[in-house]
Amino acid sequence: LFVGAFIGTTAAGIYAAGSRFLLFAIYVADALIQVISPRLAGLLAAKRHTEASKVLTTATGWQVLLVWPAFLVVFTYASVLLGFLGDEFDVAEPALRWLAAAALVAALNGPSVSVILMGGRSGVALANTAVAFTVNIVGNVVLVPAYGIAGAGATWAATIIVASSLPAIESRTLFDVQPWGRSIARAALLATGTMGAACVAGRMILGDTVVALGVSALTGTALYVALLLRHAEEYGLNQLITRPAPSRQA
Repeated sequence: LFVGAFIGTTAAGIYAAGSRFLLFAIYVADALIQVISPRLAGLLAAKRHTEASKVLTTATGWQVLLVWPAFLVVFTYASVLLGFLGDEFDVAEPALRWLAAAALVAALNGPSVSVILMGGRSGVALANTAVAFTVNIVGNVVLVPAYGIAGAGATWAATIIVASSLPAIESRTLFDVQPWGRSIARAALLATGTMGAACVAGRMILGDTVVALGVSALTGTALYVALLLRHAEEYGLNQLITRPAPSRQA
């Protein structure tokens, strides 16, 4: 809306189309919130904060494992991906890079909003939304007229980071439940060392091209999946792959 009002409807359409790459990160975050919320509600009600912290850390690790490889590709090959939409979409490249970077940061904070909501602090959640909304409005009014689509992307990126960071900090201070741990750092390093490294190498050798994108994605995915399966238990993936057999009582 701000891009359309300050720059024009054509720019607004280009920005809207370019920002669609962010939907994957949004879907992952929403899915994890729905998955862990009932479990967190029970643990918080029983004052089992240590177990709740473990649940949140595990879910955050899953979010990093899913989001980081995808958005390292988006960040590195933003112009190539936008090129699939048309030549005129190149102007959205800075905005897409801002959004990709925000998705990477937000993933590190995990679905912490579940802790705030399931812990009965809906007022805090409302205040967080108000803060993020203010950042978005002020940022758009200040940056969009001066920097156009890039300013809109930077503003949305700042909004995403604020909206994800506040619940993460508050869950730690209010409930002693935090999303961060060594497994999160290892998950980020795994994605960076495989997919990230493949993307950088592919772009340096083959340039900012479709071929480089394809080679980087295939190579990075192969390395990433191989190492991920090797350390599946470390990231709690065994809980997704296998289910314990139900006990039978005589």
